Parts: sequence; structure tokens; C-alpha cells
Amino acid sequence: VRFLMKSHAFVRENAPHAIRYGQIYSQKDQTENKSNDQQTYSNPHSPCPEFSKYIYFIFAPTLIYRDSYPRTSSIRWNYVISQLAQFVAAAFFGYYLFYRFCLPVFRYFKSEHVTLKIFVLSILNCTLPGALLLFCAFYGFLHCWLNAFAEMLRFADRQFYSDWWTATSWTTYYRTWNIVVHDWLYTYIYRDCHKLFGVKYRLVSMYAVIFLSACVHEYILSLSFGYFYPVLFLQFAILGFVSMLILPQRTQNIAFNIFIWTSLFVGLGMQMCLYSIEWYARQNCPRVVNGPLDYFIPRSFFCHDVNDTLIIDTKSSMKYNHFEL
Repeated sequence: VRFLMKSHAFVRENAPHAIRYGQIYSQKDQTENKSNDQQTYSNPHSPCPEFSKYIYFIFAPTLIYRDSYPRTSSIRWNYVISQLAQFVAAAFFGYYLFYRFCLPVFRYFKSEHVTLKIFVLSILNCTLPGALLLFCAFYGFLHCWLNAFAEMLRFADRQFYSDWWTATSWTTYYRTWNIVVHDWLYTYIYRDCHKLFGVKYRLVSMYAVIFLSACVHEYILSLSFGYFYPVLFLQFAILGFVSMLILPQRTQNIAFNIFIWTSLFVGLGMQMCLYSIEWYARQNCPRVVNGPLDYFIPRSFFCHDVNDTLIIDTKSSMKYNHFEL
């Protein structure tokens, strides 16, 4: 996905130069009545950038192509090692969260024992580890990983995120949580849709960005997990967009910041709970249908086995309920 986004940015930034280049030399050749062979040798310059610039862009921590970027004067290798070590630590801590809170609670899932009470308690139990996973992903990738590569490539523009934790609206949160992706979406999706639909249909352009982002996120999760279970898509493309319309866009009321954090905790707990349930249902339950449809039909909805006594390992659940780190 990252490579596709970079390729799209590279083509979008250089295609206008190539088109103008072709138009200029086409007009010049027509006026001078040159032959095709002469035309080939009359173009002294190429409309495409040097290959080294493309290679640098592929590894640079940005999704917006430019022929040149701000560069630092030297590489601080101690800083690089420190950031990579912190990234590894964040990855191990994320693994520990799954091993400590997901595996003991959901590994014996069978759906005939699911009750609303157990389901709600499972979501609440997952809110804290879900939030901690969010922090691990944010700090490990958006801070440590990108800063390490930026330092190695002497890439000076390092505003990969802003103060999303103070956001009082979902619009602000989406803009500041991941500036690298937001800049790409704004430059190549929102602006194009805005030109296509006009100012009158600004909400259509906004939803096109949210819908595309939700589809790509769900695509990544589906390939990673090996099944399609659109929990994140529904939260992102529907609930998130509705919340953006309902909540005020510009406000400093601290109550809305509390609402954003509460929504994040509950939403992350729901994602962690539902994805874990479906994962272990596919480990423990037989297929509902054969063939490609099994990839799209949630197996946790139809998982029944009277010989099993527990959906959720209640002993393990009670043991690990207190989140003793």
C-alpha cells in the first residue's frame, strides 16, 4: 500500500511536466517541419526526474513527491540506534499485550455461550489493552520508525504527527493523528474531488477521503488476519463520519476532548474484542461454507459445539481482569 501511494504521488507530480514537455516539442516540431528521426534528437532534456531522486523518495518518510527536500548536515547514528531500539521495545510490548489479555480470554471461544453481559464485559476488558496498543503503534511507527529513517536519510521535515491527543473534534483528530497519510489524502484525493464536485459538494469530497481510507485500512487488516470482518470499516466510514457531522468543527470545550478519548477507548476495545473473537472462532470452529465465501462470512456468528463448555475461558478471564502489568 505504501509503495502504491508513493507511485501514485510520483506519477501525479511528474505527469504534468511530461505532458507540457510533449506539447512544447510537438508544436516546435510542427513549426520546423522536422522528420521523426530529427525529432528524436531535438529533445535535449528529459521530463522525468533523475532515478536517484525516485529511489530517495521510495525510502524517505513522506508520501508527497518533491524533486528536493530539506536535508540535515549529518547523521546522528546514536539517535538512529536509540529510535530503532525503542521501536523494538514497543513491538515487544504490543506482543505482550496480546499474549497477556487476548490469548487467555478468547482462545476457547464458542458462540453458543455468548451473552450480552459477557460481550460487554469483554469489550470493557479490552479497552485498556486496546488503548495501549494504539499508543504502541503511534509511538513505535509514527515516532521511532519514521524518525530513524528520517535521520538516516538526513530528511529534515519531521512533522509526522501533531497534538492529536488534545483534539476536540474528529476532524482535528484525523488531521493530526497521522500527518504523513493525511497530506497524501488531502493532496491527491480531497483536492481532486473538490475540483471535480465543486465547493457545493464539499461533504462528498470529505467522505470520499474517509471512505477510501477506511477501505484501505480494512484491506490491510483482511490480508493480515486472513478473513474479512469489517469492524474498523464500519467504525471509520460510518460512525466516524456521522460523528464529524454532529460534533462542532471548531471548539475548545474540554468535554469534546473527553468524548474523543472515550470513543477511542470504547472503539479500540470493541475492535480488539471482535477481531480476537473471530480469530479464535476460525481456529476452533468448523467452516460454515466452503470456498471463497468462507473468507467473507464471520465464523463467530455460526460457531456451535455442544461438547465445548466455554466460549470465553472464564477462569482466565477473571484471572486477567485486573490488568496486572
